Amino acid sequence: MSGALTAFQNLLLKQQRCDVNLLRIATIAADGEEIVIGADTFPCVTSPDADFEFAPGADAAGSITNIAAIINSDNTQDLTALAITGVGVLVVSDRPGQRGLACTETLAGANNGWAAAAMYGATARNDEFRPFDVAPVTPNAVEVAAGRLAVRFGFAPTAWVITVRTSAGASKAWDGVAAVHADDDRVLILDNSGSTDWTATDEVVILAIG
Repeated sequence: MSGALTAFQNLLLKQQRCDVNLLRIATIAADGEEIVIGADTFPCVTSPDADFEFAPGADAAGSITNIAAIINSDNTQDLTALAITGVGVLVVSDRPGQRGLACTETLAGANNGWAAAAMYGATARNDEFRPFDVAPVTPNAVEVAAGRLAVRFGFAPTAWVITVRTSAGASKAWDGVAAVHADDDRVLILDNSGSTDWTATDEVVILAIG
């Protein structure tokens, strides 16, 4: 079911995921070096006295702190920078969707640099509607005896995630089969044909995606 779970995650997050990029800082930044994100340039200056300038810091950790701080205080592109101790600076877009802002730097220190040449990780904005529904069901005795549980949705499911929990809340490794009915593609049939079944005291939760 992992493919269906991924599909559902993408459905929910499609218009919320934002681009990121990681600037690794393993050695101290030096005076005269620059970091560029899209249209914004951040120069490293020993004694910064202007917007967008940052000080090298006493060590790599100081550079990380200073770079994150200057991006958060001076940027024109809705960006947030997060200092990650011992690693570098994670730059996150505050706007959903793919932006692909170019990222460059002139950091000469060893193991300094961007993870990618442009911000990455977001999905393209897409306003197309895909229906989904969550159906919690407690099987009755007849359904348990028949080994079949049927749920009819208001759309034809194309993917689904099924979880089974006992009345005490423990997860069961249900390994039966689920399929749409041949004569009505809005009906999903759960078949207790695996080695672990649902029973009349279990709660079956079906997440269906159209």
